[in-house]
Amino acid sequence: QAFPGRRLVAVFQPHLYSRTAVHSVAMGAAVAAADLAVITDVYGAREAPVAGVTGVLVADAARDRGARVVYEPNRATLARTVAEHARPGDVIVTMGAGDVTRVGRDLLVALATR
Repeated sequence: QAFPGRRLVAVFQPHLYSRTAVHSVAMGAAVAAADLAVITDVYGAREAPVAGVTGVLVADAARDRGARVVYEPNRATLARTVAEHARPGDVIVTMGAGDVTRVGRDLLVALATR
């Protein structure tokens, strides 16, 4: 609503394996509201990885809601992946509690060299 007529790109990094395991469907439903959801892998923080709990759970849940989704598990290439899908005029929002906060800066570099 804040940017009528512009495409919303949500870049989401799930936080914690335990939270993702329980809430992946709700997370997917939330990011499905964007025109494009770019999902990366779980930022585990203090938790050890849990077998089968990855960002794919969120990406699949968003797809089940009809969302256009790009899954990019590698945080190191996330900004480049977002830049490849970005269009002029897009509003790009990064969400998460992990190192996704660095994507904005990296994205500006990736867009400038595109």
